[in-house]
Amino acid sequence: MLLNFIKRNIKIYLRNKTGVFFSFLSALIVLFLMIAFLGDMCVDATVSIFDKDFTDAETKAKNIVILWTLSGIFIVNSFSISISIIGTMIDDEYKHILNRFLAAPVKRINYVLGYVISANIISFIMNIIILLISQIYFFAIGESFILSVESLLLFLLTLIINIFCASSFSFLIASFIHTPNAWSAFGIFMGTIIGFLAGIYLPFGNMNSTLQNIIKWIPAFEGCSAIRNIFLKDDIPQAAQGVYNEYMGIIVNIGDHTITLLEQNLYVLGIGIIFITVSGIIMKSKKSLDR
Repeated sequence: MLLNFIKRNIKIYLRNKTGVFFSFLSALIVLFLMIAFLGDMCVDATVSIFDKDFTDAETKAKNIVILWTLSGIFIVNSFSISISIIGTMIDDEYKHILNRFLAAPVKRINYVLGYVISANIISFIMNIIILLISQIYFFAIGESFILSVESLLLFLLTLIINIFCASSFSFLIASFIHTPNAWSAFGIFMGTIIGFLAGIYLPFGNMNSTLQNIIKWIPAFEGCSAIRNIFLKDDIPQAAQGVYNEYMGIIVNIGDHTITLLEQNLYVLGIGIIFITVSGIIMKSKKSLDR
């Protein structure tokens, strides 16, 4: 039953070809804006970390900024695509289809998992496609972006964990929203704010200390930092890694302790488990969805 429900949700999402297209387009627009307009400040800061006699400093800096932005796009995609797919539940509830599902002799956690797993699958596939597009871009400009097997596996694990957290968060919010219009408004709000929370539009070091202390606990920022660390750990000169990495949000410090990749992934995973557990409790407590 669970497998069929997952397939059904995926088919509904893929049926909306316009929505699928704009899932790619929104990610590419962010990357283009960063390359064309928003990245100059980051590039200037990045060029300064290389030795003055390093002839390809500007090219290297631009590539670092692109990978830095790309890391954020994976997180933004994880949320935006999850929100789009979880919207299927809102439609099901609004059309009273979910009410018929819940009347069936099936554990309600199966429906929670069905929506969340389908969101995870689609988000993962979309993000892998974005990764492949980025490889084509680097090849086209004569550069290379090749992850080692270890780094690739770490990236995929980190991506899966962040997608799970994003879809679990989306489902939790969906438990309190009951109309497509309200869900659409929520999607627009998240689409606007998630790029900021992931640290794409403004480097971490440019935020004031109060905002820094808040944002470093947000799972989206931690996930973005983890992916940036995987992508860029070998590209930043050793002498500049401490200050630059913290300024750009590649590492996160809590007091004197630098959060490790393992700690970041466990934190994001733990938050995701809390989200899905609370969602399951809410779903189980619903006796009727008729309103």
